[in-house]
Amino acid sequence: MKINQKGFGAIEALLFLILLSILGFTGYYVWHSQSNVNSTYDSAAKTSSNTPATSSSSSSKFVFKEIGVQINLPAALDGLSYQAMDLGSTTALELTTPHFTELANICWAHDPVSFHAFQTIIKKTGKYGSDGYIGTNLKQFGGYYIGGNTLPSFDCEDTSNQQRVAEFRQLGADLNSALNSAFKTATEVK
Repeated sequence: MKINQKGFGAIEALLFLILLSILGFTGYYVWHSQSNVNSTYDSAAKTSSNTPATSSSSSSKFVFKEIGVQINLPAALDGLSYQAMDLGSTTALELTTPHFTELANICWAHDPVSFHAFQTIIKKTGKYGSDGYIGTNLKQFGGYYIGGNTLPSFDCEDTSNQQRVAEFRQLGADLNSALNSAFKTATEVK
């Protein structure tokens, strides 16, 4: 019996090259896709729906673009961000800071989220007090005002650590006080 030992034939070599090409393309595609996902996450972290403060060279300004107002940002509101909610006739902005959200997630450990608001602000047409709005007048402008609604209370689900509860309540009060003061410097952004 005669055994044929010629090695790879042309068909086997072609199949090997096709298989190698498919593996190479798949590897490149996965690497390229992962690079795009990472750059997308990086971009999203920089420009998320939580709008970061914008700075100028003389002082730190924070722009609420949906309502066309900016404030001088005090250190107490470091990391301020917000989420905009469309309420039909107006837009509400829920405000938070990283530290506030961190403490809120400790207090409400059963339901951690990426965003806990310490105050909601809105822009309303007219003069404050003439429309029955219940909330704080943060700033009256010509034909409109900015109103604020503080959360009813800053309670913790976990009351076993009274120091943590007190810290969370104090932080909420401090943030609201700093925001109310900052709105004294509010100016319109065109």
